[in-house]
Amino acid sequence: MLPKVLFKTTDFEGEKFYLLDNPGNQVLELKGDIDDVDAKITVPPIVLMACCRQKMFSVWSASKRLEIELVKGNLSKVQALLGFLDFFENEGLPLRNNLSSRNFPIWLRRWREGAEAGRLLLRHKVLRKEFVISELYR
Repeated sequence: MLPKVLFKTTDFEGEKFYLLDNPGNQVLELKGDIDDVDAKITVPPIVLMACCRQKMFSVWSASKRLEIELVKGNLSKVQALLGFLDFFENEGLPLRNNLSSRNFPIWLRRWREGAEAGRLLLRHKVLRKEFVISELYR
């Protein structure tokens, strides 16, 4: 499930707060900070606006222009949100887009990623071998 995230921006008018309530399927502007969220993301308003207008959230987290505070300590939910945004921006949603004449050949060329994920799943979840990062790629 995608997280409930509070976005905090600061501009010449002061601090502004926006709640992205994925479970409730709504976006709200708030008057102040709240703690009933999975994460708080502080970002300059111009960066947030550019990401929304130009569908650039896939480079957003790598740009280091944001600060993420885990309120309920669940990093996997924030990673799911960022992954969902990447998938959307790369035209992977709705899922039927993955079978389009544009995306299907791309998935076929990336078969090694699926094979590697399957190998890691088998080795570490099924066979219960210890996960050691230094042994991933020799």
